[in-house]
Amino acid sequence: ELLVGMYYTYVKFFLSGLLLWYKSVSFVYPPGALVEELFLILFVTVLQISRSGVGKRGYLTHSALSLSIFILLTAPVALVVGYHLSFQVFVLRLDVIVCVLALIELFVGSILAGWVGISYSETSTDLNLIRAALLIAVGAIAVMLGLYAGIEGPSFYRTDL
Repeated sequence: ELLVGMYYTYVKFFLSGLLLWYKSVSFVYPPGALVEELFLILFVTVLQISRSGVGKRGYLTHSALSLSIFILLTAPVALVVGYHLSFQVFVLRLDVIVCVLALIELFVGSILAGWVGISYSETSTDLNLIRAALLIAVGAIAVMLGLYAGIEGPSFYRTDL
C-alpha cells in the first residue's frame, strides 16, 4: 500500500496543479487565494512524501512507533484534502474525484498500517499508541467526509437550485 500511496501522491500533485492552472485561466480568483491554494498543494505533497517515508521505515524496521507516526500524519493530510474537497474557491467535479480517492487511500493506508503495527507491537504502550493514532486518523477522515456531505458538496450536485 505504501507504494500505491506514493504513486497516488505524485498523481494527485500533478492533477491538482493542472486543475489549479485550469481554474486560474478560466475563473477570476480573489487576491491571494491562488497563492494559498498552490501553497496547500505543495504542503500536502511534502507531508505525504514524509508520511510515506516514515511508513516505509516503520515497515522495514518493524517499528510500531514509526507506524504510529505514519498513521498520525494521516490527520493533517486529511484536513488539507478536506479543505480542497469543500472550501477551495472553485471546486470542480474532477477535484471531488481526486480528493475522495485521496481520502480513500488515506483510510486504507491507515487501516493497513494499524494492522501491521498491531502485529509489530511488543508492549501495551505500542498497542495503545497504534489504537490512538488510528482513532485520530479515521476521525479526521470521517470529519472531512461528513463536513463535505453536510454542506451538500458543490452546487453542481444540488438538485434544488
